[in-house]
Amino acid sequence: MRKLRDEERALLVAMVSISPRSPELIKSLDDCLVEDLKDGGMGSIRLHWEGDGERHYGLTLSEAEIIDSDGVPIKLYVDLDTDGKLYELDSWKVDFSPRISYPDAGSVVATASKTPYES
Repeated sequence: MRKLRDEERALLVAMVSISPRSPELIKSLDDCLVEDLKDGGMGSIRLHWEGDGERHYGLTLSEAEIIDSDGVPIKLYVDLDTDGKLYELDSWKVDFSPRISYPDAGSVVATASKTPYES
Protein backbone atom coordinates (compact mmCIF):
# COMPACT_ATOMS: atom_id res chain seq x y z
CA MET A 1 0.00 0.00 0.00
CA ARG A 2 1.02 3.58 -0.54
CA LYS A 3 -0.05 7.15 0.15
CA LEU A 4 -2.65 8.84 -2.03
CA ARG A 5 -1.08 10.76 -4.93
CA ASP A 6 -1.94 14.44 -5.42
CA GLU A 7 -3.74 13.80 -8.73
CA GLU A 8 -5.78 10.97 -7.15
CA ARG A 9 -6.78 13.21 -4.27
CA ALA A 10 -7.81 16.00 -6.66
CA LEU A 11 -9.91 13.56 -8.70
CA LEU A 12 -11.59 12.13 -5.59
CA VAL A 13 -12.34 15.65 -4.30
CA ALA A 14 -13.93 16.53 -7.64
CA MET A 15 -15.96 13.34 -7.63
CA VAL A 16 -17.28 13.62 -4.04
CA SER A 17 -17.95 17.37 -4.15
CA ILE A 18 -21.55 16.70 -5.27
CA SER A 19 -22.32 14.97 -1.95
CA PRO A 20 -23.67 16.74 1.14
CA ARG A 21 -21.09 14.61 2.96
CA SER A 22 -18.20 16.00 0.91
CA PRO A 23 -16.40 17.80 3.80
CA GLU A 24 -16.33 14.59 5.86
CA LEU A 25 -15.33 12.40 2.90
CA ILE A 26 -12.60 14.82 1.77
CA LYS A 27 -11.17 15.07 5.31
CA SER A 28 -10.95 11.28 5.48
CA LEU A 29 -8.48 11.35 2.57
CA ASP A 30 -5.82 12.82 4.89
CA ASP A 31 -5.27 9.48 6.59
CA CYS A 32 -5.93 6.93 3.88
CA LEU A 33 -3.63 4.44 2.21
CA VAL A 34 -4.12 3.25 -1.34
CA GLU A 35 -4.09 -0.18 -2.92
CA ASP A 36 -3.65 -0.28 -6.69
CA LEU A 37 -6.17 -2.76 -8.08
CA LYS A 38 -5.19 -5.31 -10.70
CA ASP A 39 -7.33 -3.99 -13.52
CA GLY A 40 -5.04 -4.17 -16.51
CA GLY A 41 -3.66 -0.66 -16.06
CA MET A 42 -6.97 1.22 -16.04
CA GLY A 43 -6.16 2.95 -12.73
CA SER A 44 -8.66 1.72 -10.14
CA ILE A 45 -7.67 2.12 -6.49
CA ARG A 46 -9.07 0.94 -3.16
CA LEU A 47 -8.81 3.17 -0.09
CA HIS A 48 -7.82 1.85 3.34
CA TRP A 49 -7.44 3.32 6.82
CA GLU A 50 -5.49 2.05 9.81
CA GLY A 51 -7.53 -0.44 11.79
CA ASP A 52 -9.94 -1.23 8.97
CA GLY A 53 -11.32 -4.71 9.12
CA GLU A 54 -12.88 -6.51 6.21
CA ARG A 55 -14.82 -4.08 4.03
CA HIS A 56 -17.31 -4.56 1.22
CA TYR A 57 -18.81 -2.47 -1.56
CA GLY A 58 -21.93 -0.64 -0.42
CA LEU A 59 -22.96 1.60 -3.31
CA THR A 60 -21.75 4.07 -5.91
CA LEU A 61 -21.74 7.71 -4.78
CA SER A 62 -20.86 9.46 -8.04
CA GLU A 63 -19.84 8.81 -11.61
CA ALA A 64 -18.24 10.65 -14.51
CA GLU A 65 -16.94 10.00 -17.98
CA ILE A 66 -13.84 11.54 -19.53
CA ILE A 67 -11.90 10.90 -22.71
CA ASP A 68 -8.38 9.44 -22.59
CA SER A 69 -5.68 10.92 -24.84
CA ASP A 70 -6.33 8.17 -27.42
CA GLY A 71 -9.99 9.21 -27.73
CA VAL A 72 -11.39 6.24 -25.76
CA PRO A 73 -13.91 7.07 -23.00
CA ILE A 74 -12.98 6.32 -19.39
CA LYS A 75 -15.77 5.65 -16.89
CA LEU A 76 -15.09 6.83 -13.32
CA TYR A 77 -17.03 5.78 -10.23
CA VAL A 78 -16.55 6.60 -6.55
CA ASP A 79 -17.82 3.78 -4.38
CA LEU A 80 -18.60 3.71 -0.67
CA ASP A 81 -18.41 0.67 1.57
CA THR A 82 -21.31 -0.70 3.58
CA ASP A 83 -20.44 1.76 6.40
CA GLY A 84 -20.55 4.79 4.09
CA LYS A 85 -16.75 5.27 3.98
CA LEU A 86 -14.88 5.87 0.73
CA TYR A 87 -14.08 2.47 -0.73
CA GLU A 88 -12.87 2.65 -4.34
CA LEU A 89 -12.18 4.93 -7.22
CA ASP A 90 -13.16 2.64 -10.05
CA SER A 91 -11.70 3.60 -13.41
CA TRP A 92 -12.11 1.66 -16.63
CA LYS A 93 -11.77 2.33 -20.30
CA VAL A 94 -14.72 1.19 -22.34
CA ASP A 95 -12.42 -0.89 -24.58
CA PHE A 96 -10.61 -2.34 -21.50
CA SER A 97 -7.21 -1.06 -22.70
CA PRO A 98 -4.74 0.50 -20.23
CA ARG A 99 -5.27 4.16 -19.40
CA ILE A 100 -2.77 6.45 -21.17
CA SER A 101 -3.09 9.68 -19.18
CA TYR A 102 -4.39 10.45 -15.70
CA PRO A 103 -7.76 12.22 -15.67
CA ASP A 104 -7.55 15.97 -15.10
CA ALA A 105 -9.72 16.69 -12.06
CA GLY A 106 -10.57 20.11 -13.47
CA SER A 107 -12.28 18.55 -16.47
CA VAL A 108 -14.36 16.03 -14.51
CA VAL A 109 -18.06 16.70 -14.14
CA ALA A 110 -19.35 14.20 -11.59
CA THR A 111 -22.99 13.32 -11.30
CA ALA A 112 -24.81 11.57 -8.49
CA SER A 113 -25.13 7.85 -8.93
CA LYS A 114 -28.53 6.38 -9.58
CA THR A 115 -28.27 4.82 -6.09
CA PRO A 116 -27.15 7.76 -3.90
CA TYR A 117 -25.92 7.20 -0.37
CA GLU A 118 -28.42 7.87 2.33
CA SER A 119 -27.19 8.35 5.88
